[in-house]
Amino acid sequence: MKRPATLINVFIGFVAIVLFGTAFFSPIHAGDPPSRETTKRNLVQCATALMLYSADYDEHLPNAYRWMSATWPYLQDAEAYRDPWNPESRSPTNPAVPESGRYGIAFFLPLSEADQSKIEEPYRQIRLFTSSHLGWNATSGLESVKPTADYQGRKFWASFVQGLTRSVSNDSDGVDRKTGRLK
Repeated sequence: MKRPATLINVFIGFVAIVLFGTAFFSPIHAGDPPSRETTKRNLVQCATALMLYSADYDEHLPNAYRWMSATWPYLQDAEAYRDPWNPESRSPTNPAVPESGRYGIAFFLPLSEADQSKIEEPYRQIRLFTSSHLGWNATSGLESVKPTADYQGRKFWASFVQGLTRSVSNDSDGVDRKTGRLK
């Protein structure tokens, strides 16, 4: 003989139906465009790793051609080196071999192995920026700046020597391309 359903059985069934319906009918967010905060957060994480590195190496920045490799022990997250606004950098990365990925954040080449304590006005000096260079340890001058789509190409994201990360105007009034300093 079957026992009638108890109130608890009905409640558990109702919760299961609600959870299934929510999961089934909610939109999938995997293809959603990334927020600009993700790019900013990634640059902040990379900047923090650079600060930790420089604290361990007498206030010197790493060699520009090895900056990701040098900061890897402090970060150990390949996704933090990625500019999610750059569609070319959205390919998956093998965590065991981060060098194989495509990233989109570059180190400003003239600061290679620089002593941070000797940089004048560090709040104006760009250290990291969103770039069209996608490789591991990407470095260049500001000619490779990758403007963000959310600002219709008028701005790019940059991290400065003292740690501030913000969007910067991509026109000639915003930053001196040769020195990497805000005007």
